[in-house]
Amino acid sequence: MPDTENRQPTTGFLPSEVWLRVRVGLAGIGGILLILGAASSLADRLRADGNLGAKSTTNVIAAPSEPMAELGIAPDVAPSTPKAEPQPLTPPK
Repeated sequence: MPDTENRQPTTGFLPSEVWLRVRVGLAGIGGILLILGAASSLADRLRADGNLGAKSTTNVIAAPSEPMAELGIAPDVAPSTPKAEPQPLTPPK
């Protein structure tokens, strides 16, 4: 009869591999927390200087723009210029 009381469940990994995975995961979480803390500190510093979230006091309405054309993805189409009508082709003589 097999001894089932002293057997531990197997995960397919060696105990050293499991602890390595735990350490890597904790290091990743620590790195993310470090980055978030630095970003929060930077945002607080910019907010204290008045550079972050400053509202404009002018009421200038900007002309409508085409962001895709500004990025160079789509051609710029000016709505104020009329389109030229196609000229009919004349057969050669």
